[in-house]
Amino acid sequence: MCERDGALLAELDDADRREFTALAARQTQATWRLFQTYALSGIRAADQAAMQRLGAHYALAADPDTRAGEFTGPALVLTGRQDHVVGYQDQLDLVRAWCPHATYAALDGAGHNVHLDRPEVCHALLRQWATDLPR
Repeated sequence: MCERDGALLAELDDADRREFTALAARQTQATWRLFQTYALSGIRAADQAAMQRLGAHYALAADPDTRAGEFTGPALVLTGRQDHVVGYQDQLDLVRAWCPHATYAALDGAGHNVHLDRPEVCHALLRQWATDLPR
């Protein structure tokens, strides 16, 4: 975790605090508002029984990434250096293995919800990447 607003966390109900702190590397008012707007409703609406079934089989028997062919088109991969779910190093390894022309960035101060923890940087990188796409 990079930032923590203790007063904010104390104001949240237990369920909201648990969901927010599970993924947010920056636990601030700004990231809470983004999380509340863009993530929390989906988390609350999720079919919990289905989520448990998926969670029980989270790891695949065979790694599909090792069977994928090389992708030579443009790609942008944004990761959070503090992502404890998928990890930025694993994503870099995948990019190196199958996507030689990808733009890759591991943003410090960001977790699994990199777009919520570091929205300005994500927007700038996405805008630049889109501008550079072949026409």
